[in-house]
Amino acid sequence: MSFRTSLSSCRSRLFPPFSGASVALVVCFAAMSEFVGMAGVMLSGTRRLEGPLGKADRSIVLALVAIAIAACGRLPEGAWAIVPLCLGLVITIWNRLRFALAERGSLIE
Repeated sequence: MSFRTSLSSCRSRLFPPFSGASVALVVCFAAMSEFVGMAGVMLSGTRRLEGPLGKADRSIVLALVAIAIAACGRLPEGAWAIVPLCLGLVITIWNRLRFALAERGSLIE
């Protein structure tokens, strides 16, 4: 077995059944939600913490996924855990930005 074959088989088993791209997407959305929350300080003067998937909620969801993987060995191939997680993060980003801009508008008037 060559190094390349070994590396590709290791990579394919890293986040079963999720692809590396989908995991990277969740990580990017999670980072973006935190940056948007901090951007609220610049826009309106307060840090935005609106959800539905704030830091604590996100950690609970990821812990449940990790427990399911640990208990079952891996999730079934049809597992859609990434889709609602990404959707929740997009809604969180939208809410934080929307409330920061709304608060900024009320401060100007």
